[in-house]
Amino acid sequence: MDVDMFQQIRASRKKLMSVIEQREQARDLSEGLWQSFATHGVMLRLVNVPLWKIAWADQDELRTVNSWQEVIERESLAETNSWLALTLATSVPPMSRAGMTDSASFSQHNRFRLTMQ
Repeated sequence: MDVDMFQQIRASRKKLMSVIEQREQARDLSEGLWQSFATHGVMLRLVNVPLWKIAWADQDELRTVNSWQEVIERESLAETNSWLALTLATSVPPMSRAGMTDSASFSQHNRFRLTMQ
């Protein structure tokens, strides 16, 4: 599903603007508590998004795919062996290894760069 989203936002400006609008609405509804973008409004649409499409979209897609791959592998290990085997195999949650939960991943730079994650 995530790979499809990346393909859709690359192919359709309408889909890209829809995703941006949804995230902007979430930001407004949460009174700024949920800020997935470092910028908003005109700056987001005219600077951040075009730069992301050129420089970082492929990297973000790969990061998303790698995150899901790790989740799938862990689920497979748990199904074929046991939850104990999964626990013993690794002590670090999959999303933190993928850089999804550490504080550095939510820095201003990464919030500017990782707009679609």
